Parts: sequence; C-alpha cells; structure tokens
Amino acid sequence: MRRLIVIGTKGNELGEVQAEILNNKFDELNLIGEVEKIPLEIQGTDNYFNNICGELEKGRIDVAVINMPELPAILPEGIVIGALSQRSDPADLILINENVIDESSILSLKPGARVAVPGERVKNLLIELIPDIHTVLVEGDVYKRILLMRSKEIDGSIESAALVNWLGMGLENIIPIRLNPKEFVPLPAQGVAAYVCREKDIEIRKILSGIHCKTAAKQTNIERKVLKDIDISMQKSLGVFCETDKGSNYHTYAVLSENPASIKRAFVSQSTTYNLPEKIIEQLTK
Repeated sequence: MRRLIVIGTKGNELGEVQAEILNNKFDELNLIGEVEKIPLEIQGTDNYFNNICGELEKGRIDVAVINMPELPAILPEGIVIGALSQRSDPADLILINENVIDESSILSLKPGARVAVPGERVKNLLIELIPDIHTVLVEGDVYKRILLMRSKEIDGSIESAALVNWLGMGLENIIPIRLNPKEFVPLPAQGVAAYVCREKDIEIRKILSGIHCKTAAKQTNIERKVLKDIDISMQKSLGVFCETDKGSNYHTYAVLSENPASIKRAFVSQSTTYNLPEKIIEQLTK
C-alpha cells in the first residue's frame, strides 16, 4: 500500500468535491494510506490544464482531477489518463427562474427569455429549438449565473447536469428541466471526471486502475475519437454522446451546431466500435 498520494484539483468547491469523491474511492478499496489535496490556480481552462501538467512534471502532485470535457483532444507527451470516474448524468439542464415559467411555451420559457449559455454549441441548439430566445454568454461559475437569475438579470441558464449533481446544489425557486442528450447532444465525455497522471509513474497508474470505470471508458473513447479526428475548426460546435446497452451495442448521437439554421446531426448504432467515429464524422461533414 502506498503511504501518500498528492491530488491536485481546482481551487474551488467543485474541485474539493471531486477530490473527495476520489479519496472516498481510495478508502473504499483500501488502496492507499493517506491523501493530501492541493488546490491549483484557475485562470481559464487552457491555463488550468497547463498548470496541472506542470505540477505533474515537477512531481509536486501525483494525480490531478479534471472534468473530462476540459481535456484537450490530444494530451501532452508524458501525461496520461490513469482512470475515469463513473459517469454522472451526461445531459445538459436548463435552469429556469420559477417567476418566468410559461408552461404553454417550449421548455416552459416565456417568449423572449434571456438564457445564459456556455458556448456556440448550446447557443445554436437553443436558438434552433426556440428562435425568439435571447442568449447571453456569462462567464464564471454556476453560482454566479444562479445569482443573476435570482436578481432577474437573466431568466435561465444551461448547465451540465453532472456539475449540478456533484455540487449538490439547492435550487430553491429555480426549475431544472433535463434536456434529452440524444437530441440536445452534450459535450464529448460530459459527466465524467478524468484522473490524470504521469505516464512513467507505474505505481500510481496501477493504483488508479483499481477505480477505473470501463463503461465510461468505452463510451468516452468513441466521443473523444470524434473530437480528435474532426476538423479543429468544428470542435467548439461539436456535441457527441455514446451510450451502451446490455447487449454491449454502441448507440452514438452527434451534432455539429455551427449555425442554428443549418445544424447537422448524426446517429450510428452498431455492435462494435469499428469505424464508428469515422461514420459519425462522415455524416456530420457530408
């Protein structure tokens, strides 16, 4: 048994929660003796990941916790994914201030509602669904957007269901509506936490293999392969969601939402992964 593992994580509440989930997994399986958690600076997704890699390379941390959608399509040399968490809900949620609910409208949003979105994929999918909606790009965390809802500066916000679940958020006076991931297709690997480590650290990789979720790996391998192989100019507009059934069949849904007036969709269902990502990309780009 290894005496100590140093975990690097985001220096916010989500990072603390995800590190604690990992720690509990270690305890449950009696894999290590002690954990030390080190919060890392957050200055944008790219800088945070670069910070992680730097801390790993210097040996200051042994493993880092990161939301899998935040990982680049191609990892730097010497850095590997040691394990994946079980998948939380992969869907997006729309959170709506209960004061603006209109049950006669699509998604119960009043006409002309102002909804915070995280990027182009969500913005264009939402406009396709509700053409008269007003989308607003709001930086910061989910707490900030909820405060804006409570102060009536926005009427709603699109959030990752996994993020809301992990944080155990109280949603008083806010109505959550789950968006079907087969239709409102989420980011590749949404709902999964990745445990990243040094490629050469065989001891840590062996420990992490004891908590690795193989089902999440099967699904996210497909999703990230599409992300990796599609043209880089399309990555920010890409959504991919793969689910597996009891017969080990793969059902994969994808969307390319570069323009709300011409959103492209793809679906492939088969019993193996052979050429599955390639078929998805072919449908999206033809």
